[in-house]
Amino acid sequence: MKPPEALIIPHGFEANYTVGFARGLRQAGLGALVLCTGDTAVRLRDAGVAVGVVGEDPRGDESATTKALRRIAYYRALLANLYRFRGTPVHFTGQLRSRLLLVEALVLMPALRLLSGRFVYTAHNALPHDHRRGPLTRALYRFAYRMPHRIVAHSSAAATRLVNQLGCDPERITTAPIGLNEEVDGSGMSRASARRSLGIPEDARVALFVGKARPYKGLDLLVAAWDDVQTSGARLYARGATPSSAHRAAVLQGIANARSRDRIEWRQGAASNHELATWLEATDLVVLPYREVDQSGVVMLCLKFGVPMVGTDAGSLPKQIDEACGVIANGTSPSAIAAAVDVAFARLPEFDRAAIRAIGERQRWSAICRDLLPLYRDWG
Repeated sequence: MKPPEALIIPHGFEANYTVGFARGLRQAGLGALVLCTGDTAVRLRDAGVAVGVVGEDPRGDESATTKALRRIAYYRALLANLYRFRGTPVHFTGQLRSRLLLVEALVLMPALRLLSGRFVYTAHNALPHDHRRGPLTRALYRFAYRMPHRIVAHSSAAATRLVNQLGCDPERITTAPIGLNEEVDGSGMSRASARRSLGIPEDARVALFVGKARPYKGLDLLVAAWDDVQTSGARLYARGATPSSAHRAAVLQGIANARSRDRIEWRQGAASNHELATWLEATDLVVLPYREVDQSGVVMLCLKFGVPMVGTDAGSLPKQIDEACGVIANGTSPSAIAAAVDVAFARLPEFDRAAIRAIGERQRWSAICRDLLPLYRDWG
């Protein structure tokens, strides 16, 4: 086997991101080997990407002992491959696991530094969302961020947080967009057909919340805002799961208490790529009522499908969502979100979906990865 030019470690991160990024590197001419678990490996092989399988992800129905054994087997296989290809540039594109942060920050990160020729780390978020951020967590992340030779941030807002909050050297930070989600293909349906297949009234004004409903993403704020939305016939659909039972209960209670509850529907559970495409083709706009965010893959999905957006003024959203593709709310309160939704509905005839898709085309992974090649090659 020809030695790889770089090792990519997704560490269980989202498969859509991993496949797009790895395929972009291949298209840019980099011979990378992705060290990943079995489910993602199948999709990468189908995309023509070289793969090294380092175990299987624990399943939800397994015992704690079996899950622990799977984790141990994963770390052993990962470290064995790192040792085998020691001296090769390593790009960690996943996220540190919050429940294992002590081990991953103090053991895994130094091992990646020690065994790699150059260690690159993608900071999807400066700090994890929806987890405790006390002094110990911040201290562990400060230590972890000292290990990589280079850190990739997906926005200038995230880069600023890395510098100001976690003491990272700005000279070690490279800013690169998250990349267009190329794994979700169009369903081929017209808007009318997509709506019929989903059971959505054809003449409704439709707003969509899509993705995992984590507390920081503010689905509860959007539900609270819907009573104040003035647009006639406006309906809110949410599509996705939430890992938090407490947040699920709060959102469902908010829907039950809303005066507009007959115009709000949350279809829970994970959506396939095909179903996700159908929702994006059926909706008038997508709402991102986030309390905070460093970057958003949902924005990239909307750009790909030409869907106008409503975002809050949190994090990178004001820079990602400009006048051509959406509306930014004046704050994160329900009243501010409702006002922005009404403005977006009123502006629907102004939004050019082809122009929005053209914005997305400029952020394909092949172009982004060409700009990242110096991280692996031109450092001596």
